[in-house]
Amino acid sequence: MFVGSGLLAGESAVVARDFRHPDAAWLADDYFHDPSMDAWLERLESLVARRRAGRLPPKPPLARRGGQARDVFERKMVLGRKDRSLAGVAAMAVGWPIRLAIRS
Repeated sequence: MFVGSGLLAGESAVVARDFRHPDAAWLADDYFHDPSMDAWLERLESLVARRRAGRLPPKPPLARRGGQARDVFERKMVLGRKDRSLAGVAAMAVGWPIRLAIRS
């Protein structure tokens, strides 16, 4: 989001209190421009129309590890005693020792 703004700096700039001002061209392009130059609404309408027409490819699934066992473990973590399933009990019995071993 801030690439090209001139605002990004390293730790030494923060420590030195080297405050920066945004690049004027970046401001004009990203924030302070005439509203007639906004193209986001047309782009959004186009994307919605393409999705409704089935012409927009689905998003790829998020990369995740652990599969169904991980889902059960996380469900049990969130629901606690409210999750009374046998799968939840098994996930805790197996998952907690594994989690502790990994974090150690």
